[in-house]
This record gives sequence, structure tokens and C-alpha cells, in this order.
Amino acid sequence: MSSLGDKDIDSKEYSKRGKGWFSVDAADYLSRGEGHLGLEGKLHAYLRSQGLNPEEYPYAYLVTAPRFLGYSFNPVSFWFLYSEIKELKAMILEVNNTFDERRVYFLQESRLGEDADGPEHNTSNDSNPNAHRDEAVRQPHFSTITTRPGRFCRSWAKDFHVSPFNSRKGSYSLAAYDPLHPSMSGKGPIDNTITLDSTKAHAKLIARIFSTGPALDPAQLDARSTIRFIQSWWWVGFMTFPRILKEAGKLFLRKKLHIWYRPEVSKDSIPRHETELERTLEQYFRMFLEDLVRQSEHDVVVKYVAAGSHCRQEKIFYSAKSASNGTSNHVDTLIELRVLTPAFYSSFIKHACVAEAFDAEMLCAIEEKRTLWASKPELLPLIFPDYIGRNPGTAKSLEVQCLDRLDRWRWSALRMLRSTPKRRSPNRIRSSICDNLMTTKAVDIITCPLSPMDTFILRCCTTQNIRKYRRAVTKSLISRRLAFGTTGLLELYDIILRLFLAWVAAQILQAALPPASMAKSPSPQYSSYLLLNTNYSLTATICNSMHIWAYLKSMF
Repeated sequence: MSSLGDKDIDSKEYSKRGKGWFSVDAADYLSRGEGHLGLEGKLHAYLRSQGLNPEEYPYAYLVTAPRFLGYSFNPVSFWFLYSEIKELKAMILEVNNTFDERRVYFLQESRLGEDADGPEHNTSNDSNPNAHRDEAVRQPHFSTITTRPGRFCRSWAKDFHVSPFNSRKGSYSLAAYDPLHPSMSGKGPIDNTITLDSTKAHAKLIARIFSTGPALDPAQLDARSTIRFIQSWWWVGFMTFPRILKEAGKLFLRKKLHIWYRPEVSKDSIPRHETELERTLEQYFRMFLEDLVRQSEHDVVVKYVAAGSHCRQEKIFYSAKSASNGTSNHVDTLIELRVLTPAFYSSFIKHACVAEAFDAEMLCAIEEKRTLWASKPELLPLIFPDYIGRNPGTAKSLEVQCLDRLDRWRWSALRMLRSTPKRRSPNRIRSSICDNLMTTKAVDIITCPLSPMDTFILRCCTTQNIRKYRRAVTKSLISRRLAFGTTGLLELYDIILRLFLAWVAAQILQAALPPASMAKSPSPQYSSYLLLNTNYSLTATICNSMHIWAYLKSMF
């Protein structure tokens, strides 16, 4: 349990001191990365992002599972937030799933008999209609809790995928007891209960975390007690994920429960970490988007929010007209584009044109399939039409003609790897405003020399960056066709092929060697055996096959 806000404790210094058997790293909590801010700095940044004043909560306690030797898996962490008079006023729940995704819920104080679902107790920024159900539906879960001072109760809508055996529908109920009651002078115990309700108000799952003994202060433990504590708890963090898999296997194999496939995260959730390939594609997409906005003839400003821990940052792009008019006030023409998941970047490169990419990734009527979100989609036609109409002719007349024969073959292979997109998604949102995105005739990527993004890269990037981009796109498209979109599986294929080639070379080499009796007594027949053996040349070829395979890959 970590304390923040006390005058004699610096959260940054605590993080530095905490590197030992067990440690709490600020980078593991709330937003991705930014561990240099410390726990207190990250908490204040999160509260500001929710439109709250951090001074209203000068004290905070974090209940979490620490790292052991650098490893940790936390299904849920609890932040207890206290007022100036040291009363529990709010809680923050960090929920992590096994797909490396995270949802942070801010919960304000709620009492029995109060309207816990009113606007003043909204737990998130979205307007999910399931968040405002009748309090009478959830009241029975609270009424069964034994009355005790320091109780904190709250309910909120479920909008995060945690288990493959449950959809994102339903709601959560939390009943927690203040471990520091009264006035932050207590020392436990911890007792938190979370109930998952179905849309029909049936309790589907009840999870409880509670203390099994008195609290221990690590600073007060002697060497013997420390060793005993480590022996008792070192394995818990390592076994959390395997135990989850074990229970999931029971539910699937024995209970035959229905499997819900993982949806993409909502805009209020934190996506998984990006792969190295997705990080590379994000850099080029960012440059491409900036060029789109800059060349627009309209007064428009785009706020771009990337996905991923290393590239999740906000960038503001101005069109030429908006830059000339000044950057003081662009509220009416400001468009926020938020990438919901790093998977967007590998999906974007397969589309025929920009409008089709945004149609498929942002306007899909099935919310779980969206990878992009825009604050004002009706303003997107201010950016796209001019660029879309210019790209096909430019690509054919300039970029393709400047390529040599080998490069043309490389880009042709890249074009063939792309799938032919549909003219219009069948699940697309039906909106007269959004229909403006598709006023341009759909273009088949197979019939185009290059995609719009390919054209931009060839026109604006250096030779080294062009080669890096082309290899990244090729790897992404091949992994989609052969490895279910997983680059790690594609690399495993490469390792297996290399091992197979090495094994074949070893077998042929063994067959090509002369008999042992001939090798012991060198003679003219021994030399002629090596020269005339038909397997010898094949052996040399196979032994160099791995080098040949590496050369073929480098050609892309």
C-alpha cells in the first residue's frame, strides 16, 4: 500500500527507493509511461484530465500488487482519495485485462439512498445510456453488506472487455471499506467487493479482495521476517496469469461457456502497447496526416492523438489557410482525431484511398470494430477531397515513372499483397453528413500503381526512409495473410524455415561424405569421390540456402 500526499513522503523519491525484491513503479499506473512524474504527479495529471482539481484530494493511498524482481500483473488497483479533512471522498479503479489493455474509472462518493447514477456522479466521459439505470436495480447488492463505518459504494456501466466469457454490456458495483478509517489513522483491514451485473440485473460474478492478517510495515521487519514474507508471497505475482488461464480452461472445456471475441477499446480506455512495426507505421502516418491538413484549401485544424506508450502524444496540425489567419481561435474548425488502438496503423495501409480507410476504421456501425474516433466527422471532407482527387494521376505520372525496374517490381509486389477493399462497408453508419466522405468514386488498390500514402512517402521522404517504410508495410501485409496479423508469428515462421534449411543441409552433407574406410586411407579414389559425387554441389547450395533466403528478404 503506497501513501501519497503526506508532507514527509516524496512519491518520486519513494519510487527510487523502492527498487528491491518488491517495488512499485509509477510507470505502471494510470497513463502509460511517464514514470518520471512519480505516483503523485501522474495522479494529479489524471485528475486534471477529468476536469478535477487535484487540491480537492490532497491525500491518496494506493492498494496494488507490487512488482517482484521487476515482474507484475495487476488485474485491478485501487486508489483511495481523501479530502483536506482526511475523509474518503472518491476512488480510482485501474482495471487491466490479459490483452495489455487498461480502463481507469473515477468513482465519486455515493451513499445508500442517494442517486448514484446522476450527472454529478458520472464515472466517465462517455454518454453510455446503460450508465443511468434505475438505482433500485443495484440497491440489493448494497443492502446485503454489513453496516460498518467508512463504507464506499458505487455503481457504473461496464464498457471494457475483461473476460472472453462476458461481453462489454452490463454494469459493475463496488462496495469498499476505508482501510484508514477514521481520519486516515486506521491500519486496515482491506475489504473490497466488486459485483458484475448483467443487463437484466442478475449478478454474474462477485470478486472480493480482503486482508488475511494484520498489515506489515516493511521498514519494521527484521531479516528473518523479511525472508519469511518473501518465501510466502514471491510466487503470487508469477502465478496470477497462469491461474487465470487455468480457470478460463475450466469454463471453456467443462462448462462450455460462450466465447466473446475481444473488441477494440473505447476512446476512454488505454490501448495495448504498440509493436515495433506499428511504431514505425505511426511515424509515417503522422507525416502523411500533417501533409493532408497542410495542403487543404480550407481553414481547418486537426488535433491528432496517437495510440501506444511510446508514440501516444498530441500533435496539432494547421492547414495553410488557418496558419495564415493566425492560431488564436479555431474552436469551430478544430477536429480531434484519436487513434483507439495501434492496430489502426496496420489496417490503414491496406485501403485504396483515405476516405475508404476512414470509412472502414471510424464509421463502422459496430462500435467494437472501430479503431479511430473523430470529434467532428462532418468536417473531415474539408481535408480529404482535394488530396484524393490529386493522388492517382500524380502517382502514375511522376512517382512510378521515376522508379527503376527493381523498385517497380518491389512496389508491384506490395500492391498485390493489399486486399481489394469494398466500395462501402455494409455496417457503416447511415448519415447524410458522413456520406460526404464517400463522394469520390471508390478506387481499387489493385488497379492503382501506388496508394496515396505510398505516393506521399516517395515524394517527400529520403531513400532510407522509403526503404524502411516499404519493408514495414510489406511485413505488415504478409503477416495479415500468413500469420493472422501477428508479426511475432511471422518471425517464428522465419526461424522454423532457417532451422529446416540447416537440418536439410546437415542431412545432405552427411550423405555426401565418403565412407569412413576411404577417409582413413587417402588415395586418388578419395579425391575423385569428392569431385565426382553428384551430391557435393547440392550440398554446397543447401549450406548457403540460409544466406540466399536472407538475401531474398533484403530485396524487399
